[in-house]
Amino acid sequence: MATELMKKKVLALNVEEGMDENGEPIIKRYSYTNVLPSAAAQGLHDAGQALASLYAGTLTTIEIVSTTAVQG
Repeated sequence: MATELMKKKVLALNVEEGMDENGEPIIKRYSYTNVLPSAAAQGLHDAGQALASLYAGTLTTIEIVSTTAVQG
């Protein structure tokens, strides 16, 4: 039977940093690697909020990107 094994997580922050010449928002993505695979969603959310306060732009989304291996 195949099983899933969490390999890594990446915390990604999407920050709006102004508007382009067409009036569209400029979204920059900041990624933080080496996140513990066992890290809880609430802890990552809190960390994302704290990190976002260091940027001049407005936080739009916090994402967790997970890499999972299937073993069988």
